[in-house]
Amino acid sequence: MTRTPNERPPRLARWLANLATPRREREFVLGDLEEGFHDRLASSAARRWYWRESLTLFTTRWPRASRVTHDELQRPGASLMSSFWNEVRIAGRSLRRAPLYATLAIVTAAVGIGASTAIFSVAKPIVFDAAPYPSPDKLVMVWERDASGEPNNVGFLTFQDLARDVRAFSSSAAMSYWQPTLASEAAAEQVNGLRVSHTYFNTLGVRPFLGRDFRPEEDTPETRAVVMLTHKLWKRRYASDSSIAGRTVEISGRQYSVAGVLPDSFEDLMTPNAELYGPLGYNATLSWACRSCRHLRMVARVREGATLSAASQEVERSLANLRATFKSEYGSVGGVLEPVSTYATKGVRTAVLALLGAAALLMLMSCANVSSLMLGRAIERQGDVAVRTALGARTATLVRQSAVEAILLWLIAAAGGILLARWGARALVLLSATPLPRVERMVVDWRVMMFGLVGALACALIAGAFPAALAARAALIDRMRSGARNIVGRGTQRMRGALIVAEVALALIMLSGTGLLIRTVNRLLDVELGFDAPRIATVNTTLSGPRYSTDEAGFAYYRRVLDAAKAVPGVEVAGLVSQLPLGGNFDAYGIHRKDKPSANPENDPSAQRFAVSTDYLSAMRIPLVAGRVFTAADDARGARVVIINEEMAAKVFADGSPLGREIQIGGTEGPWYTIVGVVKNVRHLSLDGAQDLQMYHPVDQTGSSLPGSLTLVAHTTGDPRTLALALQRAVRAIDPGVAVHEPRAMEDVVASAMSQRRFVLRLLAVFAGVALVLVSAGLYGVTAAGVAERRREIGLRAALGASRPRIVSTVVSRSATLLGVGVVLGVAGAVALNSVLKSILFGVSPTDPLTILSMIGVLLIVAVLAAVIPAGRAVAVDPAITLRTE
Repeated sequence: MTRTPNERPPRLARWLANLATPRREREFVLGDLEEGFHDRLASSAARRWYWRESLTLFTTRWPRASRVTHDELQRPGASLMSSFWNEVRIAGRSLRRAPLYATLAIVTAAVGIGASTAIFSVAKPIVFDAAPYPSPDKLVMVWERDASGEPNNVGFLTFQDLARDVRAFSSSAAMSYWQPTLASEAAAEQVNGLRVSHTYFNTLGVRPFLGRDFRPEEDTPETRAVVMLTHKLWKRRYASDSSIAGRTVEISGRQYSVAGVLPDSFEDLMTPNAELYGPLGYNATLSWACRSCRHLRMVARVREGATLSAASQEVERSLANLRATFKSEYGSVGGVLEPVSTYATKGVRTAVLALLGAAALLMLMSCANVSSLMLGRAIERQGDVAVRTALGARTATLVRQSAVEAILLWLIAAAGGILLARWGARALVLLSATPLPRVERMVVDWRVMMFGLVGALACALIAGAFPAALAARAALIDRMRSGARNIVGRGTQRMRGALIVAEVALALIMLSGTGLLIRTVNRLLDVELGFDAPRIATVNTTLSGPRYSTDEAGFAYYRRVLDAAKAVPGVEVAGLVSQLPLGGNFDAYGIHRKDKPSANPENDPSAQRFAVSTDYLSAMRIPLVAGRVFTAADDARGARVVIINEEMAAKVFADGSPLGREIQIGGTEGPWYTIVGVVKNVRHLSLDGAQDLQMYHPVDQTGSSLPGSLTLVAHTTGDPRTLALALQRAVRAIDPGVAVHEPRAMEDVVASAMSQRRFVLRLLAVFAGVALVLVSAGLYGVTAAGVAERRREIGLRAALGASRPRIVSTVVSRSATLLGVGVVLGVAGAVALNSVLKSILFGVSPTDPLTILSMIGVLLIVAVLAAVIPAGRAVAVDPAITLRTE
């Protein structure tokens, strides 16, 4: 077929004219070829003419052109650096000429880099960074191990014995939760704090920023009126006053001396929200400092030269001696040493690792998708490769040019991904309903950026080098023989198919994890709470100061609180409780039966104790199963009574009805309580754990152990969130010096119990959605490319009488095969990797077949939709036009 010059493509004509211009010192670079080869030629005949004319001009005008290498065609004397930048310029020009390809590849890569980098910025301080203390590997938490193998707190006397006897410890400290109240002109403020032994900061290896550390003589019940401020509290509450050390401040209605201020870099991994520290102030004479009063946490530093194994053996020996000496006070069976970094992050570690794995899968999918795009582009540019090879370009040079283009593409994507990660990291922190540990260190710093860049470069090499090498190895004669269409080799088809199989498998793994968490959340929503959450509003109150040092004053205040709450419009009934279900409280006491005494009271079961007002059960709508509820007669002058839950009735009183039985709560010297009722089980510690034993007794009968903090609960007729704020205002008006805080709806309290799972579910759902888009795009690309490459074959089949369903099945069969192989590999991967989610699943197995089959169904739907358009194009092929063209 002959064309006149006027019929030639304008840009091609200009390029050929420029090529024929005689210039002794002509500059010829790879970009000159690309000027022509990226023209959109209308037909295969034009391509054949173009190749023929190009080779003729090169071989006649420059006889050495067919023998020189690509490097010799570069600018004479060009340095390695200038050559590199020249290739970068060519790669940039190449990407500009293919805007759709560049946009798809960059966006796909940026999503993968951004997601993985954002998750890494969150995971880095939780999983990878060491604890922020000197020699952090030497810091351990020390626990007693109960009969079930679970770690438990220690008593004060046990702490003293371990600190003295375990020579592998260079220092140790005990700590107890503390919620002091800071005075304010407007309203009192409750802060989170710790009571710690005077060795606490020395054990951690922390020195004050201002002032001094606690002294041994201040760690007694009489002299513990001294505090240490965190840097954050010092700035917020005391305006960074540098003269604060040695001054006196009012805390919980008493005067405290400020010992010092901790440095801004200090992090308390054991209690991240602590803002104020005071000496523990225990001695052996205190009733709550006994061996069986296990409410203290213990931290220790292992001596240099000693191992954790040796320290663990010493702790075991010491506890064994204590059990032998004090048989009635130890029900534990051993000790547990746990690294501080593990203890601090174990609540979210599994969730973060699961998200990190999901981000890695998404990164691999992005890499596979971009590899598929680059492979398709390499196939389209086979004509370029043919002419360059004819001109003497080496395969290594062509591969390098393709790799430079891939690297440039991924670096652009990395820049966008890192910007996306900066926003994503902040969004991750906001999405988490519960505070993440070390949240202030979750920033996209240079280390995180390096992670994103290294990942981008690795994907660039994987995505760019092999497709380029595959295209460069193709024989020139095969590329120019039939002229009509590019002939795709089996190796290229296998490579493209392998990428799609990998994407399908990775997507199925991610989808199965998302499906398991969806079912977990649904199961948790169906859990019987034991109370009516939707209409309950809650507010916390904390008494402090000399005004409420007596029980009478405390009881009087709480009666006024109930009266004020009942006067708020929209409140049906109100009550008080010492610990709110699912509120993160723990207040367990031993239970001792009068009619069946135990040989060792320490082995008796424990139950969660709730000190409640008369109307608490009614306000929470906790159903009564047997017996009666509390009445006004159950006050300080009445007989001591208690109500237990069904779980306690079944396990502690399996030999008969518990009604009328008597029990002791706590120690064996206390009063006896008569069981007057049994109520439904209430989910208290968690939604998914084993049901705990529970008991309720009137708050008026707590005697000298009146709780300093009680929660007001009210059953409302309106919006509980709005009424919670109204209750806070009403209670605060009684006494502005009392801390009234955390107004919440009970629904929000329940939701927070599922916050970790919801957090992981939200992110996995986003990742799974992106994965589905990538898979559908990949399957569509493979099917569409197959239609384009087999256009002539399809035309011939149609001309020979093949039916439309037959043509469609021919087109879709390859995609179906790839999907099937990917599903098989994905199922195997899901079974292997979903075990990581085991600790956060509830009511569903990591290998749940229903979930996996459902996700396979989702993939099948996506595959069918991705094949519809290419299959339609295949059916629409006109055999007459195809045969005439070819």
